[in-house]
Amino acid sequence: MLLVLTGDKNISQHVSQEEVVYLGKWCLVNDEKHHFDLGNRHILPYPFDELNSSYTTYQYLQKVYQALLPQFVRVFNHVHHVHYSQRYWEIVIGYWLREYLEILYERYTCICAAHKVYPMAHVTLLDSSSYICPQNGKEFDYLYLGHLYNHQLYSQIISYLNIFTIQKLKLSSSVWGEEFRTLHVPKATMGKQAIKWICMLLSRWNRVYIASTYIPIRILLNLAFTFKIFPTLDTPHFFFKDKGLSRVRQNMFSTMKTTSEFEELVKATLPFNLPRIYVENYFNLKKKVKWFFPRKKAKIMLTANAYATNDGFKFWAAGQTEQYQTPFVILQHGGMSQSKWYSSEDYEKRICDYYLTYGWADKDNDKVIPFISNRLKFFNSQTVTGEVRGDILWVLNSYPRYAYSMFSGPAGSKFHDYLKEQTRFVSCLSHLTRQLLKCRPCSYEYGWHDLSYIEHHVGVLGQANARVSLGQLFKTMRLCVCTYNGTSVVEAFVANVPLIIYWNPQHVEVKDDMIDYFKTLHTLGILHFTPESAAVKVEEVKNNTFSWWERPNIQIFRKDYCERFAHASPNAAKEWGDMIKKLAKEKIT
Repeated sequence: MLLVLTGDKNISQHVSQEEVVYLGKWCLVNDEKHHFDLGNRHILPYPFDELNSSYTTYQYLQKVYQALLPQFVRVFNHVHHVHYSQRYWEIVIGYWLREYLEILYERYTCICAAHKVYPMAHVTLLDSSSYICPQNGKEFDYLYLGHLYNHQLYSQIISYLNIFTIQKLKLSSSVWGEEFRTLHVPKATMGKQAIKWICMLLSRWNRVYIASTYIPIRILLNLAFTFKIFPTLDTPHFFFKDKGLSRVRQNMFSTMKTTSEFEELVKATLPFNLPRIYVENYFNLKKKVKWFFPRKKAKIMLTANAYATNDGFKFWAAGQTEQYQTPFVILQHGGMSQSKWYSSEDYEKRICDYYLTYGWADKDNDKVIPFISNRLKFFNSQTVTGEVRGDILWVLNSYPRYAYSMFSGPAGSKFHDYLKEQTRFVSCLSHLTRQLLKCRPCSYEYGWHDLSYIEHHVGVLGQANARVSLGQLFKTMRLCVCTYNGTSVVEAFVANVPLIIYWNPQHVEVKDDMIDYFKTLHTLGILHFTPESAAVKVEEVKNNTFSWWERPNIQIFRKDYCERFAHASPNAAKEWGDMIKKLAKEKIT
């Protein structure tokens, strides 16, 4: 029995022909463009299909992270001969560590489940001489999208556990170059890159540091004038030449104490996968940060996502909190904050001093401050938006083939269920309604061939103009249909466009204190838990969407929802300025 681990063609072309079982649905995506017509082939069940199993895993990994983080602090202070606090190192490396634990545990669980069923299976693994070590957090985030790096992770797990019958394969370095090309890593134009570098250089004297916030440019310019700063749209990433891996990383985790097989696995694989920016290039990055970021104390730092994989910003922000106790403010950056569990948000709240939301509060966390949205480019419309005789906008989402984070959503193999639900929705619509339907696929293609899969089952679909923003599309549509719990829902409510939402409750749960809101959404006929129910509602209201949406009970609820989860203001520039002054705690000059 041959166990196929990934869809990487470099591996599959070397395996022998025999009875085959696939570790997951991600193995077939590239070769089976129309997906999962398996014939006699067999795919193992996905261990995280059940909602409770995902939530239990999330809770377990939170504990593992909290147990390992203090040990990371000791290790990195020792390796780099420094004495920084836990908060410093959590800002610098915590986001990567959290992702790595979640990714590795998902792969580990799938391998253990496969071994229980097929203990004598044959596998082809990457030889350790073919492994690649990510340069930084950003590169790691691209690598885990692809087949080859995941094959590396599976190879390390199986080698450590010493299970299955193993054949090892060496690959040339050029294969990794091809892997990067297939990942469609976005590259900024030279003009955009130049603007980023110039902005970062000119912002070295800013006392208020605002980076990667999604705040609209007109408001940023207003804030720049108010605080006498140079506006920073984004901070570019630093890259260094690969000088090979230092010997120190082979033993730097040898004293780490573990309490489970999985923690031992983490300890064994860290030397291969820990990004070079945190070991070999740590001091090189610190030098770059001193040159490109403010050297003096900042009054306040604000970001929506630079805390994640922008290592330069993270090193600078960690130094500011360590040396000056500069207030660190993180802004909510999307609608996923309504999810019952979302490990990235948990991390954000731990490392920041203040967490500004779109309007919701958290009674258990005084860092959370209800405020206004940084991302919405328009404010709460009191009149219905759209065109009575317009089309129906159908908004889709997508996720990577390989699970990458712990959140309440259809991650990993569960995304195939999401795709099947979309085909069920379209199949339930009448011919006339389908002619009105304009699909807006996710802007990033993760390799599922989402649209081709749906069209293979239901026929060709009309598409909305991909170059037009969602807000502009709302103005031309009679109805918006959202298929997931995310930012599109928030934007639709603020725009006051007639809206129908549906998602699978086995994949999506919301925060406990938001449950009543979503129950009301369901009662009003806005939120549905099956695609069939949503399709029936579309057929019911398609000819009178405005009169349905203008009903007092819907408009009263919509207004309340926006105040709580999508608060936008026509005086946003002033409110942002006032909030920054308040959180800075001292006069900004």
